[in-house]
Amino acid sequence: EDEDLESLVLDQAGNINNLWTVTGLQVSTGMSGIPTATVKMRGPDMVERYMASTGTGPVDAVYKAIDQIIGISIELESYSLSSVTEGIEALAVTRVGIAAIEGGPNDVPSIHSQFGVFKNRQFSGSGSD
Repeated sequence: EDEDLESLVLDQAGNINNLWTVTGLQVSTGMSGIPTATVKMRGPDMVERYMASTGTGPVDAVYKAIDQIIGISIELESYSLSSVTEGIEALAVTRVGIAAIEGGPNDVPSIHSQFGVFKNRQFSGSGSD
């Protein structure tokens, strides 16, 4: 139980400026079904928005729904899931890496500080539950 609490506290330590909050999430997938996600988010204006989307898998469907809600075109570059504690009720840490879709409306390259070359910005984040 101490490991669970420690993991949750560490997960929340870096949250300073949350502009968007996921307030609801439902995912449906299966052997013969199309992966579908319905996402509900509260924006910086405190208005809740809903969107459903399909994808190549459940994570892809979630990110496509989020793209449509917040209006930013991103591409999921990496996804990993690792257990933090053991047992049937174990906590897990999820880590994702995203970048703006090349040629999309949010594709704004930046100059790499060490090499001086243009490179698309990449973002990553992690969470546990």
